[in-house]
Amino acid sequence: MNILARFRRSVAHRGLGKTLLHLPRAALRPLVLGVRMQQSATRARKLGHTEERLLLHLGSGTERLRGWVNVDLYFPAELCLDVTKPLPIPDACADAIYSQHLIEHLEKEATVRLVGECARVLKPGGWLRITTPDLEAHVREYLDDVEAGAADALNAAMRAHDHIYLYDLATLAGIFAQAGLVEVARSEPQVSRYLFLSGRESRLVKAERQAALNLIVEGRRPVAMSDAPAAEPC
Repeated sequence: MNILARFRRSVAHRGLGKTLLHLPRAALRPLVLGVRMQQSATRARKLGHTEERLLLHLGSGTERLRGWVNVDLYFPAELCLDVTKPLPIPDACADAIYSQHLIEHLEKEATVRLVGECARVLKPGGWLRITTPDLEAHVREYLDDVEAGAADALNAAMRAHDHIYLYDLATLAGIFAQAGLVEVARSEPQVSRYLFLSGRESRLVKAERQAALNLIVEGRRPVAMSDAPAAEPC
């Protein structure tokens, strides 16, 4: 959204007077964000040198995990980073990476790059776990719902909350495999093959229907060349 569009949107919501009042603060935001990102990039380059166990939480928002390095562009976090860009984090330094309801807000190409970056940052044997709305589950619910409002629910899942792209298992698992991750599989909420990734779905703890509409995929970085996936035949 360009500056003029932002101005018009602010006027529509706040009125001209409040918009003009907030202009000085709004003008400083890009500068402040740039400084925070530079400082975070410096800290990120040192990750893995001092931590006994490095756990990364991408797109943490308001749900910061204790014992993890929380990463977010706009919300308070240990690192202020743009996950659509290359991560300024050393190779093979993270034991696990977790993301909950982030990738549906990104273009598919950005998600492919991000998963590739996660695979690079993970230690051999490290795990990646991603939770996101399940496109197939939402479509099935729509097809099974003969009552009015089914179309509204499906459109809300695909378009509300700034959603850009929803995944089914085959698509997301394919992105994991493309990044070189192995043992890629769907996981149940709160259950993981890696101890520190268990119990992570905070939004799904007491919401059975919500859990059924979510897709959780895990994959592991190969430990050695013999552990890597076989090359595709020519």
